[in-house]
Amino acid sequence: MLLFSHSSGPLTALRTHIRFLILTVTLLCLGALVANALAFNFAIICIQRDHAEWVNATIQGVDSSSASYPPVSYTTSEGSWLFSAVAIGGLMGILYVPSSISRLGLRVVLTSAGALTSTVSLLLPLATAHLPFWLLFLVRVTQGLALAYAMPSMLTVAQWWAPPAEHAAFLAILSCCYQIGIAVAMPVSGWLCDSSWRWPATFYVIGGCSAFIFTLFWLVYRDRPADCRLLSTRELVAIDCHSAGTGDYEAAKPHTRQQTTIPYRRILTDPVVWATVAGFVTFTIAYQPFAQFGPIFMNEVLHFKVSSSGVRVAIPALFMIASKLFVASPWVQNSSWLRRYPKAYVIWLPAATQALNVVWYSLLALMPVMNVGGEAMRWLAQLVICAILVGNGVGFVGLAKNVQIVSL
Repeated sequence: MLLFSHSSGPLTALRTHIRFLILTVTLLCLGALVANALAFNFAIICIQRDHAEWVNATIQGVDSSSASYPPVSYTTSEGSWLFSAVAIGGLMGILYVPSSISRLGLRVVLTSAGALTSTVSLLLPLATAHLPFWLLFLVRVTQGLALAYAMPSMLTVAQWWAPPAEHAAFLAILSCCYQIGIAVAMPVSGWLCDSSWRWPATFYVIGGCSAFIFTLFWLVYRDRPADCRLLSTRELVAIDCHSAGTGDYEAAKPHTRQQTTIPYRRILTDPVVWATVAGFVTFTIAYQPFAQFGPIFMNEVLHFKVSSSGVRVAIPALFMIASKLFVASPWVQNSSWLRRYPKAYVIWLPAATQALNVVWYSLLALMPVMNVGGEAMRWLAQLVICAILVGNGVGFVGLAKNVQIVSL
């Protein structure tokens, strides 16, 4: 037991579990970063649909000048660039995210990223309707800049706020932010797009909720547990077992905040780092087609309605969350065999799940050749996508654990 078993009441019980409050608020913040970045991927279906309805109304001579926003349409190339803008922003974030967290602390930089992405979402309906394409592209890049903080934030919170025995669980839970963002943004977007509020409401609701969540993060989170007034000495000792019950927290992790110079040369010349990067590239290749184009695939290929497309995209994301929390994380955390053979989850577990992804994607590609159509194709495609994300969820926990080991 990491925490003492006796308690003097509900307040004491709460103060010995503050790390779980920090975990929950951080998870919501990271999920909000993802939701803000991906909401446009669903809204573009409704934007194009509204444009088609406007064109038809114009041809039929129906007056549509009372629309709240002028009709907007994008070519296939422009749509692809708007999707890619978030990834471009994320790559640009590599240049400043580590140093900004090291110098300013996670509380300041993650709150700033949240304020940026929330503001962008709230202004995106106006930007979509009135800005030229290249300016809208830059606006989308800023959402990628904010999203770049997601992965470093996971590692930082796990390093500072998780007891050693709970590191894997913290990482598994925090990594669910990508799926939580999808599971929230897509059904909400589908419902709002089909409502009388139309697609602009998607950005107003997600942006407004994000602003509230990041305000809560600013109020609750502290970069060092020792600075959190809500935290009891009991939990402070539990978070860092190396203090051996002395409460000497400052001596336990002396290197983390003092080290402001990042050894880029050592990082870039370390083959283990590049092997880990290669692993994340393969996971991203398997995951991103679903995250980026899942709504369009459900609506235009499998022909689900707009409102149900959001739910259909959320279902595989929920399965991926379950695979991380109830399969991979307990296994990595509690298996004595994995502790004796760390290569099993650092190397072989991600490799095995990615090999299965090759099989699943091949099946998805061969469906038209196999003459699988109609309702059978819709259900089979849904099952295959669920299998891909479940495998990614299991393998990701091992890969994330490897990142933590390499970074120490």
